Formats: sequence, C-alpha cells, structure tokens
Amino acid sequence: MTKYYPELDLQEISYGQLATKYYSRSLTALNGLIDLFGLEWVESEIVVQKITDEYIIKILGKDKLYSGIGSLERLVFLWEDIQLVKELKGFDELFDKLKTNIRFDNVDLEVSIAADLIRNKAFIELEPSVEKGFADCRFKIADCEFWTYCEISRRDNSKAKYSIEEKGEEISNLASLINPKKHCVILILKEIDDSEYSKIISWLKSNPEEGKLDDIAIFFTAEHSSDVTLKAFEYISTPISVRQSGDVVKGTFGSVYFHIPDKGAKSKLNEKRHQLPLNELCVLFIDLTNVAGGFTDWEKQIKFKNPVKHFSTIILFTDGIHSTGFRREMKIIDNTKSSNPLPIQVRQFFENITKIRLDKNLID
Repeated sequence: MTKYYPELDLQEISYGQLATKYYSRSLTALNGLIDLFGLEWVESEIVVQKITDEYIIKILGKDKLYSGIGSLERLVFLWEDIQLVKELKGFDELFDKLKTNIRFDNVDLEVSIAADLIRNKAFIELEPSVEKGFADCRFKIADCEFWTYCEISRRDNSKAKYSIEEKGEEISNLASLINPKKHCVILILKEIDDSEYSKIISWLKSNPEEGKLDDIAIFFTAEHSSDVTLKAFEYISTPISVRQSGDVVKGTFGSVYFHIPDKGAKSKLNEKRHQLPLNELCVLFIDLTNVAGGFTDWEKQIKFKNPVKHFSTIILFTDGIHSTGFRREMKIIDNTKSSNPLPIQVRQFFENITKIRLDKNLID
C-alpha cells in the first residue's frame, strides 16, 4: 500500500481531534481508499477548499482547508466496512458505484448496513433477485431458517428542507433589523400555512414591540452575549430548527426557532415497496439524517392501516457527529399488520444491530 498521508497530515485533517491511538488505523484507511479510488476521490470528501493564491498559502502555511474529524471518521468507517463486504458476490456493483461517488445511489448506506449485518453474525448476500428486480441485500441468522430481504434508502432534498432554509433566512434576517442593540429572537409556536407566514413577515416589517402575534409567534430580545435557548424552550418543544442572521459590522443579530415537518414518509414507502418481494420477511432502512425532526415526524406518518405484505419492519436511522464522535441512532417501527412479521429471533437481531455504531468514534 502506498503511503500518501503521513501522521502530521492527520493532525491537520482532524484539526487536532484525532486520538493518537487511532493514527495507524486512520492512515491505513485513507491510504487504502486512495489505492482503490484515487487521491482526488478521497480529497473530495475531506477537503472543503483548495487555495491557489500564493500569498494566502504563505500566510496560512497550507494550501487546503479540511472539513474536520467527521469527514475523516466517515472515510475510516467506510474502509473498514469495505473490508467486511469486499469478498461477497455482488460487491463489484457496489464498488463501481463507489468509484462514481461515495453517495451515488445510496451506496455508502448499502455498504455500512451490510457490514453491520455481518458484524452482528449474519450470513449475507448482496443484490438478490426479487420479483421486479433486485433488493439491496438479504441475510440469514443462525437460529432462523428464513431469509430477510433489505432495501436501504435515504430521504434527501425534501421540500421541507428547502423551506426551512428559505424561510429561516428571511425571518431571522428581518428579526435582526428590529433592534440592532439586542439579539432579536422569533419563536414560531406551531406549524404554519402560507397566510400565517405572510402575517409573520408583515409583523416583523412593522418593527414590533416584544410580545406575541396571536397564537402564531413570540418576539423577545436578549443581550448579544447571552444564551437564549432556555428561554426559547419555555414556549416551544422539539423537534426544532434554528436559523440565524446578522451583520458583524452593523452589530445586528436575529434568530428564529421553528419547525417545518417533512411529510415524505408515504411517498418513500410507495417508492420502495415494489423493490421488495411480496411473501418474504422484508425490512426497509431509511436514513433521515437530513430531515430535521425526522424520527418524530416520520413515526407519526408511518401508520399501517391495511395489511402491507412488502414491509415486516421499517428502520429509521440518523448519522451524526456528537461530543463523543460519530453516532448512528435507529428507531424500529414494526408493521403489526404484516402478513410476514419478523420472527422473534430476527426482531432481537435488529435490536442488537441498533447498538453497533452507537458511539463509534476516533476521538477518545
């Protein structure tokens, strides 16, 4: 294996957060991925900016800015996942997807879920044939004779996500202009429709006094250096998104606490049901990392009112960087009306798999 990265680079890439005991492990992963996919592929995941101006390079002492420990951890875990699945029949197709892009056709999720199934002592096959194409994988465990078929997907680029960014920017920017001497905070108390949103915008443009707009919103101010979170949560509850705007020169600063639920559960289930067989044990994994309040919103939407043969269980999950490093959290939603319910052994298998990446990190 060629050594492209020395230990010194790891300190720079992780901004000093990588624990010394993980240097060898991280170097093996980075250099191994470069051998597989090339230096440009790896750097597209860990470099946020390449600097070409010689003067800036001289000032900074470097020609690249890295995204930090989170991106490094993802690549290290991907390398280790590949080691578990690379000998499986069907991996060549996943490998070709990975060469295109780490997230191409959700291949990063397919590799990580397949690897976790193996870690949990399952026998696994990739890309098994089903009635109308191929599932992502299927597996067996020692004390169950039946195959369980898995489809793995993610929710991305939803209307709710774009709406949160667009409306959050407009509201926080207008709030910041009300009183430049204070941190101006807007709390949206409920899910609002277009007419209520317009009412909020008109209210903010009127330079309002601190107080309440009907049952829709609250406006209060605080000192710029103070933490407003505790006061905000006296009126609102999770799930919540926070967006902020301000002007350093003018000293303005505004925040908005609000939530726009993502309502994509039904369409996602309809999209994926035909990629799983009818009369088998079937599990749909859905990555909701990019959905604010995903577990809460989607669990409310996933109601099996009629018998649905395609899904024995839905597993929602999120990947994130916490104070302890990378964490994958999972929520299991059983289909109580399934004609193919999971046997108790398989259900317990999934309970175990939820813990496999629950605080996996390279920091401590």
